Formats: sequence, C-alpha cells, structure tokens
Amino acid sequence: VPSFAGLIRDGEISAGHIPHALAAMAPRTILQTSAVWPAAGFDRSSNYTGTLPMGSLLAIPATIDLTTLGLSPQGLTIAHAAQDYGVYVVDSGGGGFTFLAELGDPEIRWDGTATTPPWWRDVQIILNNLQRVANNTASTPGGGGIPRAPLAPGFKN
Repeated sequence: VPSFAGLIRDGEISAGHIPHALAAMAPRTILQTSAVWPAAGFDRSSNYTGTLPMGSLLAIPATIDLTTLGLSPQGLTIAHAAQDYGVYVVDSGGGGFTFLAELGDPEIRWDGTATTPPWWRDVQIILNNLQRVANNTASTPGGGGIPRAPLAPGFKN
C-alpha cells in the first residue's frame, strides 16, 4: 500500500479538515505475517509477532462522540479523519504506532527542543479508540454501506 496516499498534508491540520484516509506505520510487535486488501504483501523477513495484518483499515466507530474525548482542535481534526475515512496500516517500523505526514510540514515537525505539541497526547487517545474494519474488501471498500464523508478530492498539480 503506498504510504503517500494517506499522508497528512501541509495545511490540513491548521485548516481543521483532513479529507482522506490516513496512513500509519505500526511496530512489528503489532503486525502479523499476512496482508489484507488493499495491501499486496508484507515484509517476508519481518519477524512480526502480533495479530494485525498489513493493509488493515482501522477506524474510530461512528458511535463515539469525538467531542467527549478531550482532544485539542488539532487532535480533533485527526480523530475526525480516523472516524470518517479510517487509518490504513501501510508499513512497519518503529516502537509505536505512527501517523505519516508530509515531510517538512510545520504543523507536524518537532525538533525535540520545544515543548511537545499539545495534540501529541491526543494521538494515544485516538489510538485507544481505533477498531479494525473487518469487512474492508475490494468489493466493499471502507467496509461497504454509505460512506460517512465524501470521497477524498484528487491531487492538485
């Protein structure tokens, strides 16, 4: 699954709207040695020890009222994308679950010298509310049914 398709793009968080599914990287301890649609494969020499297949779609259930989670405005923007479009597991690596973002995005970048952005704690709250969409297939993308939000717009040149 190409990770660029779900990158948080420059300006989306400050605009308060991410109109597409998110891409994420998960540690090997979470991943399973298998892949589900839309992924075509997984790292064969990965030493995965978890239960989540590569390509899995995760989402915050529609029954959760995001305004009750105590999120910052930036965290709420990410949570809405996770609820409306979902989060695809597109790669492995690192010691934790990582949302992928455009390189150099000033809203995302943190150089370690400043105070941690307040919405970084929101990431753990969002992760705690994600559930796997088990019926996400080529014939039922996003789990089928009526989409919660319009399809993502095309890329601008």
